[in-house]
Amino acid sequence: MVNIIENKAKIKGTIKAIEKTSSLQGYCELQVRLDKSENVEGYPNLAKADEGSIIMITMHSEEVALRDFEEGKSFHAIVKKVFGQKYFVDSFSK
Repeated sequence: MVNIIENKAKIKGTIKAIEKTSSLQGYCELQVRLDKSENVEGYPNLAKADEGSIIMITMHSEEVALRDFEEGKSFHAIVKKVFGQKYFVDSFSK
């Protein structure tokens, strides 16, 4: 059994690619080069170990379109690490 650690990090990076997922209908995966992560009070920052790497962020396709995300644009959000280098957005930050 895998232990799940509740975690959050405020990240800054650059979108490298956006792809529709084959496993989750209506969702996209953003490949983001994680430039920097900052602590969110009260939570461990598991993203720190992935700084400088490409991470995968799963987001609803409508949210991607609404926020006008494109390759090469900056990405700022508070995220939760699920496993490996896969993340979900908790909320958006500036």
